[in-house]
Amino acid sequence: MVPAAEEIRRSQMIDMKLKEDSRRLKREAKVLLLGDPECARIVMKHMEIFRQKGYTMDELALYELAVKKYVLEIMEIMVSIAKGIGTGLDETAKSHAEVLSKEIQKSQPSAADIILTGETAKAVHGLWASEQFQSIFFESTDIYIPDSAV
Repeated sequence: MVPAAEEIRRSQMIDMKLKEDSRRLKREAKVLLLGDPECARIVMKHMEIFRQKGYTMDELALYELAVKKYVLEIMEIMVSIAKGIGTGLDETAKSHAEVLSKEIQKSQPSAADIILTGETAKAVHGLWASEQFQSIFFESTDIYIPDSAV
């Protein structure tokens, strides 16, 4: 019995589908992630990057807010340290701390309102460059730097 043209075409379609599924399955990986849900989310985002899948505009907006919150928290910690040092800081470091303090006040009550300008970045770098600031920062054991702002 000779297969009909329709049966041959259907068989070819099935073969093509099987090859396609095989290629897709070779690229898939099953991963069991145990522990903190935040860690699992980070791993999954890294996998997206490696696969070059990209992000939606909504995801980008969400991460922009997370980064702003994190930067704001770090700026608050830096200002708190600078105020704690008080007279031990040189005038340049004090002026950088004042710029950061003003930026923090402008962004209240929401981190979404903060605008990270070149002046803000310069103030963070300038305060960090202060030897007095760094010595207090590294000597202190009660400074908490958040792992994530999400």
